[in-house]
Amino acid sequence: MVVQTHSHRVAPSSGVGTQVTPASSFATVMSTPLVNTSNCSRPPSTTANSTPPDTLATRARSHSNVSTATAAVPLVTITKRSVKAVHREQLRVRQKALDSKLLSARQRFEKEVDGLGKEYRKSSSEIRGQALLRNKYGIGKRKVNSYNAFRHKQSKARKASKESLEFTAAQELDTTCYQDADAETIATAKSELEEEKKVQSGYVYKTLKGRTQHADKVIRGIDQAIKELNLSCGVESICIFVSGSNRDHSLLQAAYTSKGIEFFEGPLKKNLNNVLQDFQTFAQGGTEDLAKCHRELQKELRDQVSARLLSSLQEAAGPKYSIRSMKYEDYEARICRKYNVALVGWPTDLGKFRSPTQIGNKQLKMLLGLLKDDTCRFEKAPPK
Repeated sequence: MVVQTHSHRVAPSSGVGTQVTPASSFATVMSTPLVNTSNCSRPPSTTANSTPPDTLATRARSHSNVSTATAAVPLVTITKRSVKAVHREQLRVRQKALDSKLLSARQRFEKEVDGLGKEYRKSSSEIRGQALLRNKYGIGKRKVNSYNAFRHKQSKARKASKESLEFTAAQELDTTCYQDADAETIATAKSELEEEKKVQSGYVYKTLKGRTQHADKVIRGIDQAIKELNLSCGVESICIFVSGSNRDHSLLQAAYTSKGIEFFEGPLKKNLNNVLQDFQTFAQGGTEDLAKCHRELQKELRDQVSARLLSSLQEAAGPKYSIRSMKYEDYEARICRKYNVALVGWPTDLGKFRSPTQIGNKQLKMLLGLLKDDTCRFEKAPPK
């Protein structure tokens, strides 16, 4: 059954008691069962002239253009909705979608803010420590990589040299002779070829870098041998190594045991670095250079002591006087009474006040230390 109201089409009813949704949003169609009005709403007539109900129903069906069932005829109810109501419904749906989007955006923003707060609350020491660790790890990794690359190249060159040496030795000797020769002959041939190879190919000993690497390698072996000898037999020793040529690098190394270095710095009262430098000076220039080095050290100490004494005297005398030189003879009259100053803290081991040229190196070092910490100084004389 199709009902058309206000030019809006309504779908046919699907059955008794079902809700029908219209094609337009302006009306709601409800279908309800229709009761047989001929039997329920009007009581049967008992007059003689009345027509029986069945006869009337038969006539109605025969004369009607629309065929309907009297038992269950659906009744369609249309509820109209205004344009404003439909618009409000659409706005409500859009508002709900917008609210959900805003909620998700706010949750995402709060999550980012919490993350930034956690990062900001990190202490500066922790961040600095992480940076130092990263830097340390990177430096260590680069050092390890460079060292591994160097060792790889060294091993590769060593293997290639060994293989070529054996191959050349086998080529020099006849095959049958090589098989029949004894071990001594083969070793002699190899050593001769090795010497020729050193001369022809410019061996590493001809370069400064090659000599340095070879010297370091041998010294490390000696140091290891000394320590093993000390552990196995209790032998105490000390060895120093310097370069004998001024064209080479400054090689200052030592291999020693615990008792050896203790004896060197204890009873002998020698500083190992100073001994190494003196030994290198002697090895490269002999006793003349060694004496020259000693004289230069003594002159430097004397100049420092003289400068400290003159500066202390000038400070005590004040800007009124301009003192250019120190008078060591009869200093009480020529210095103390003239500038109204007094000498304080002069060491008793040195005796009377005298020129640094009359003092040895050991005493000069001691006097220089006293002048540096103002234990020995000139100061203003007290009033009489």
